[in-house]
Amino acid sequence: MFREEFARAGYRNVDAANSDEARAGAKVEAADFRIVALVTQSTLSICYPMAGYNNYGDGRGQASLSIDWQVFVRGQRPPIYTSVQRGYGELTSTTLGPNRVLWQQAFAGAVRGLLSDPGFVAAVSSPTSGAVKR
Repeated sequence: MFREEFARAGYRNVDAANSDEARAGAKVEAADFRIVALVTQSTLSICYPMAGYNNYGDGRGQASLSIDWQVFVRGQRPPIYTSVQRGYGELTSTTLGPNRVLWQQAFAGAVRGLLSDPGFVAAVSSPTSGAVKR
């Protein structure tokens, strides 16, 4: 979700640290920025309407989370920017695998919040840090 939302916003060369390539040990290019997400609050509420028939795969519900974002420039500490963003997901109709879908929706919302944060945009677009937006 992180990579997809950044690509939609026009950023290039975005890779998530837990991507398949990184887990496989592939050489990952050194990034100009490191963005750390710390989930500080989360809620999940799911209704399984067919649970009486032993069907716990189909459900609907809501999820929300709060993420503390930290943006680091390569080789520097402390972070150059921090932000707290909330995300929300909702399924109003019964869906297979609601847990995953709801968490993805909520996380994507928090990423979009970061991307629309003027302080974040300024931090990663400054000439001294190297523009990463197309």
